[in-house]
Amino acid sequence: MFKKYIEKFIARRVPETFDPNLVRYVLNVWDEHSEELSDVWHRTDLQQRNNLAIAFRKELEREWQTEFKEMLLEQVFYATAEKLITNIEAAYAAGYMLGKGWISMEHLADFNLYLGDNLASHIRSILKGAKSRGLAFAGAFASVGVAGQLATSRDSQ
Repeated sequence: MFKKYIEKFIARRVPETFDPNLVRYVLNVWDEHSEELSDVWHRTDLQQRNNLAIAFRKELEREWQTEFKEMLLEQVFYATAEKLITNIEAAYAAGYMLGKGWISMEHLADFNLYLGDNLASHIRSILKGAKSRGLAFAGAFASVGVAGQLATSRDSQ
């Protein structure tokens, strides 16, 4: 327990950086395969999409209570709902790209941090004094990406 507390303490104080070149690469791959990625996303039904949101929420609640609590605040919840859905779709697609071998794990990690930083910045712009960090959301987006990665095995059957 103490070790986990120390790790979170350190994570909250280190600069969050991602390589914009790696993110651009992921976005270029997305453009290159946009039709397939769109098709993959549109094949997910409402229950599957709800499960992705639940996976995101559970990871956040379990590992990053500050961000979880800030997201539940009414003013934040409604203001971030659309961005969150868009980022969940992006995380799912990035997981799919990893599963297809189109991007590396390093690309995926930086892309998730980019998505997380984007969401955390949005929350901090809405809620004065918010402490949300992109790293927390990146971990939650990674749990969504696993489902995208698994979708590649369903597609190959």
